[in-house]
Amino acid sequence: MAYPIELRQRVVDKSAQGVTQPQIAEALAVSLGWVNKILQCHAIHGTLVPPRKKPGRAPKLQEEHHILLREWIARDPSLTLAQLAQAMEDHMGVAVNPTNVFHALKAMGFSYKKNSHTRRTATTRHPTAPKRMARPRRKHTGPELGLS
Repeated sequence: MAYPIELRQRVVDKSAQGVTQPQIAEALAVSLGWVNKILQCHAIHGTLVPPRKKPGRAPKLQEEHHILLREWIARDPSLTLAQLAQAMEDHMGVAVNPTNVFHALKAMGFSYKKNSHTRRTATTRHPTAPKRMARPRRKHTGPELGLS
């Protein structure tokens, strides 16, 4: 259960008046740990409510990596995600998956679109694979068909 902002403000006000934390906790009927937490939050963040964290892991590629990616793409727009990931590891020492590079480029506003002059993707069958030949029909000549 979240305590109201007014109660949190009373904790900070009482502490500013010089009241000890155990006395604040007893007077407001809250735990000593909660009073300590509110006062720490106010001292660190300057607010009565801690800032919300974004869910999930922090991205591997930060702003300095984004700047480098922009420079590389400006020089050579035909670089693949795998090449960019390898260059990131070689130059910055950051081992990233091409998928991480894709998400970073997407966040930067880049998109992958085929140009009219680029080659379209081929069919799934390998172009040099041998074509399947129809099996030759068996000639049924024998006593079972009555042909001799």
